[in-house]
Amino acid sequence: MSKIQQVIYLRDKLLSGTPLTAQKTIKLIAKEFDENLELRSAQRYIKELEKLVPYAESKRNIDNQKEILVSSKYQNTPNNFTLHNNHKNYILSLNMLKAHLRSFNNTTIEVEVDRLIDKIEQETNHNSNAYSAESMYWDQNFGQFDYSSDQKYSDTINNIINHISDKTWIKVNYKRPNKKDTEFNCLFREFFEYDGVLYVAAYIPYYKDHVALAIQYIDDIKIIKQKSIEIPKFSFIEFTKNRFGVYHGELNKVSLEIDKNYKEFFLNRNFHSSQLLFNEFNEDENLILNIKVPLSPELSSWILKWGGVIKVKSPEALKIDIENKAKNFLP
Repeated sequence: MSKIQQVIYLRDKLLSGTPLTAQKTIKLIAKEFDENLELRSAQRYIKELEKLVPYAESKRNIDNQKEILVSSKYQNTPNNFTLHNNHKNYILSLNMLKAHLRSFNNTTIEVEVDRLIDKIEQETNHNSNAYSAESMYWDQNFGQFDYSSDQKYSDTINNIINHISDKTWIKVNYKRPNKKDTEFNCLFREFFEYDGVLYVAAYIPYYKDHVALAIQYIDDIKIIKQKSIEIPKFSFIEFTKNRFGVYHGELNKVSLEIDKNYKEFFLNRNFHSSQLLFNEFNEDENLILNIKVPLSPELSSWILKWGGVIKVKSPEALKIDIENKAKNFLP
């Protein structure tokens, strides 16, 4: 049996919560592979596993043997299979994960993906495809930006991935339609998608803040040398505070009246913790939604999308903006 297979087996044992010593390694290999492993080889395996498994820790056990183990926090056990998903449904979330994984069919990692799908199906006790893989790339309402239409987009995405990995400082030339080109130094952090468009969050020292950059507007990227500065830790949850969509700005209290026949659409939505102030009902049983958000073009578009379902109670500036945008719909 190959050394690689033995190391993978031992890694899986380690990640499943089994502490390993050289003597324990010898016994496991003998039982699983029917092979007598020498002590020196077992000790080498322990050293390799320390490097291979990111969260492996070493200590001396009660017999004064070197022992490596993985903290229960990082073990691959059912109790640690925690899902962070807005749907709040464990089985549905696993089916959504399967749908994402199936997009890697006919690639170089297909075999590994199939193994993971098998493990998910063991967890759910069924092998149905309850969530449509095709729907992840389907947007009948507004469409999605096609980043495969130009090799430049693919090159830009690959470059950004490399710069995120290498933590390199970049000078970006940013070209937006009908606006003056801008240049700034930045550090790329993470990709995210919103409304069919791919963005990258980037830290810009000039603003002392993270901003959202649309990939299709990034015209040029150059590596630069940046003076040593303190860079704040990036958290996407923190990044989404004080935003409506991707727009960041000064927060305003906004009060919206929702037609009572549509109130369930809003009462059962999870608003960002930094946005929702409180709900109340008026004498007509309409829902009054009170939120704290920037007065952004995205907010106005979202309100207009609901037509007569939503009426703006305040602030006055938002009322005027909605009214002007509504007038522009007509010739």
